[in-house]
Amino acid sequence: PRVFLISLGLAAGMRGMARSSRPSPLQNRVTPFGEIVAVREKYAEPFARFGNRGVLHDANYTVVRRSANKAWLICRLRYKGERRELMTPRRYTELFFLDEYVALAAGHRPCAFCRRDDYNAFKAHWRVLFNESTAKAIDARLGAERGTTRPLSSFAELPDGAVVARGSEAYLLWTNRLARFTHQGYVDLVALADLCAADYCVVTPPSTLAVLRAGWRPGLDAPHESARFFEPGEARSGEEDDGNLGATSGRSESPARR
Repeated sequence: PRVFLISLGLAAGMRGMARSSRPSPLQNRVTPFGEIVAVREKYAEPFARFGNRGVLHDANYTVVRRSANKAWLICRLRYKGERRELMTPRRYTELFFLDEYVALAAGHRPCAFCRRDDYNAFKAHWRVLFNESTAKAIDARLGAERGTTRPLSSFAELPDGAVVARGSEAYLLWTNRLARFTHQGYVDLVALADLCAADYCVVTPPSTLAVLRAGWRPGLDAPHESARFFEPGEARSGEEDDGNLGATSGRSESPARR
């Protein structure tokens, strides 16, 4: 019995060590360029999104790969009250986005499980545009397009929700203005009339831009409020926490990815 109790004590101690060794913040925030970074800002609801690219982390909470799936998904932040322990070994890595348009720029698309209506509408536009509509075909095309930028000749060719870049900075186009992306929100809103399109390149994948241009809009709140309601130069600061969003939906369209 004594040996058994000692064994239990050691096991409990090891679990405690593993829990306390979790870094803060975790590397689970995604930029419009698709980079996975560690920042302390907590993304505001209802604008924040939850994402899935498969298992990207190891047992030490370290992101060791950029992708493990061809399907890069945008999920609901919360779904039917389900919760997940972040970065559980051998289960997919929970990713977070400031808003829908950051996720789209990074090369993700709506999840068919927790966002069925959004996915079906997205797929319907895709079918008209590209004469294909299976998830496999969508993921293959996006996989070939993501992670690249293209020259921009005119802002008129871009729909609301497009993301462009100048140097290392990303900007959301919304209602004839550009707003610079930060993890706290969008700042430095400037009218397109005051800018030169040739100074920027396009980040959002061309197929996603085509779907946006055709009229698709996500059913969830988008974009982040700082791109819509605030005066130029202002942004609402994110609440600082341990770098994690505690309650997440955790549900994606393929059970094999959970």
